[in-house]
Order: sequence, then structure tokens, then C-alpha cells
Amino acid sequence: MKQAAKMHLFFGAKVVISLGLVGVLFYRLDWEVINRLSLSFDFWYFLPLAAAFTLMQIPGAWRWQEVLKCHGLKQSLWQGARLYLVGYFFNNFLPTAIGGDMVRGYESGRRLGSLAKVYTSILMERLLGLLACLTLALFFLPWVNPPRPLCLMVLGLNLLAWLGMALVLWSKTHALVDTLLKRLPSKISQKLTRITGSLAEYRGHIPRLGLGFLAALAYQAGLIWVAWLGGFLAGFTWISLADYLVFVPLIWVVSLLPITFNALGVREISFAYFFSLLGGEPEQGVLVSLVLFVTILLTSLSGGVLWWTGGEKLSGLRQRAEAGPGN
Repeated sequence: MKQAAKMHLFFGAKVVISLGLVGVLFYRLDWEVINRLSLSFDFWYFLPLAAAFTLMQIPGAWRWQEVLKCHGLKQSLWQGARLYLVGYFFNNFLPTAIGGDMVRGYESGRRLGSLAKVYTSILMERLLGLLACLTLALFFLPWVNPPRPLCLMVLGLNLLAWLGMALVLWSKTHALVDTLLKRLPSKISQKLTRITGSLAEYRGHIPRLGLGFLAALAYQAGLIWVAWLGGFLAGFTWISLADYLVFVPLIWVVSLLPITFNALGVREISFAYFFSLLGGEPEQGVLVSLVLFVTILLTSLSGGVLWWTGGEKLSGLRQRAEAGPGN
């Protein structure tokens, strides 16, 4: 089966699972309650929410900028923020094999002259984002006092994430991976070797990665604040920002599972569950999730405009998507 056919089959499976989870939500939740709650949410609230979400792309661009500097590549904050918005547009409105990370990596790599290093930087900034999320959850855990199993989950995920980062930066890990790659077909081995070689460059730039981690903390905290603001404007003022800083990172970790279209269904079920734990109604959690989703959708439209005005074409990008990011 061709790579493009596999990608479309995988996307179709995600759509089916998404629709299945949405069906579960329709069956289990009281949509009259959700409708009543949504009527109290003024549509104009999406303006400040979209503005806040757009501003949060600046620390995200800073994170990416610091990671790129580890490879000797320079990218402005404006260009990074622009590509973030373009990536959101592709994730939400053109969710095929060409995802948002593929798009921003392709355009940035084309401009900076190294696709492999740019795609590796995206992998590293994603890891920094995961570390930042889980660190925030761990730091605010004493203020929330969730059930014991969730405390253990936060501790365990932090341990695994930091251990993963240590392995990425450990020189012996790269030696072992290079040995394993030699056993693969040469074409695949060459692509993966370029990426592992780029990952090895981070060992000499730990202080720069530290700055990237600080930027990731600001970025993730800002996005969580937008989620809290949506809940606050919806009238759920009894849930503190600290609650969101503990629970939303766990929701985002669950949403990383590539089983649905844009985490649709997984995200809503997770919000419903955590709102129930906090003494609220699951319908309230679903509404906050939908408000956040619509906010991202509206903000993503600006990414489409930026892509269109940039005059970029998808033909070369589609070929890259089928061949893989290591080219």
C-alpha cells in the first residue's frame, strides 16, 4: 500500500473514532443542560479569547527560536508566531496527512536551508512543551489536592518525561540508536540518521534549551489561562486557575494519543471527567472544551490568511509529506 493511501486510511480511522466518541457524549450527557449553559455565554466573548490565544503564540515562537539557535539557525519571533498560526489552520481546516507541524517545518526549513534540523527542532520544542505542562501540574498540585491516583499520575508522567529528555541528551543513547539504524534499509536509515544527528547537537546547548524551557512554561501557562478565561466567562468562577494548571496538562497529555481527529471527543470527555472531580457537572466541562475549541478555530482563520498572502503552494509539501520529514 502506498504511503499516501496509508495516510488517508489512518485519517479515516481517526474520523470514525471521533464520531464514535461524539456519539458517546450525545448518549451520556444532558444536551439540554449544555444548551442552557451555552445561552449564557455571549458570542462576543470569543473576541478577547481569540486575541489572548493569538498573543500566546509569541512565547511559543520564542521557544522555537531558542531551539533553532541550538542548530545555528535564526528565526524572528514574527515568523515563528506566523508559522504557528499557519500550523493551527492546517490542523483544524485541512486535517489530512499534511499536519500543522509538517507545514511550518517545511516553510521554515525551506527559508533556513535545512529541513532535517528544523523538523528536529519541532520535535524538541514539543518535548519541551510536554515537560513544561507536566512541571506546571506538579508545581500546582499542592494547591489542588486531587485524588491520590491523579497525584501518582502527575508524578509518574513527570518522571517519564524528564527521563525521556535525559535519554535524548545522553551521548550513549545516540550511539545505540546509530547502531540500530545501520540494520535498517539504507534509504530509511539515512533519513533517520539526519534527524538523530541533529538531536545530538542539543548536548552542547543545555543553557539554550533552558531558555527554551522557560519559554515553554510561559507558552503552556498562557494557553491554560485562555482555557480558564473561557470557563470564567461561561460563569464557572468557582474553579481556580490552579485547578486548570493541574488538570489541563493531563487533558493535553491524553489528547496526544493520535486516535481521533484533532482530539475531538477525547478532549471533551476528559474535560467532563475533571469537572466532575471538581464538584461540577460534566456538561460544564464539555462547554469549556467546546469554547476552547471554537476559540482555536477562530484564531486559526488568521493562519489561513497568512498562508494565502504568503503565496506558498502545497505541491512540494505534499511530496515531502509522502517522503517523510527527514528529506
